Amino acid sequence: MGCREFSADFRLIDLKDNSANLPEELAGERDLGWMLYDLDYSNADEPSPRFFQAKMSDGVITVPDWSSDEVRG
Repeated sequence: MGCREFSADFRLIDLKDNSANLPEELAGERDLGWMLYDLDYSNADEPSPRFFQAKMSDGVITVPDWSSDEVRG
C-alpha cells in the first residue's frame, strides 16, 4: 500500500459514524506485519527504507508520525 507497485483505494472515514456499514471482511483486528513507511533521503546517495508495524482495526490502519519510535529503519 502506498507504493507504485501496490496501489490501493482508500478514503477518509468519519470516526463518529458507526461501524454498521463496515464490510464483514474488514471487521476485527489484523496484524499486517511490517509495512514500508517511506524512504529516508537524509543521505541522498543511499536512501534507506523506514518501516512500521501495521495493524488494522475494523478496516482502519493508523500510521504513526515519522519521528515516532514506531518507525524503524
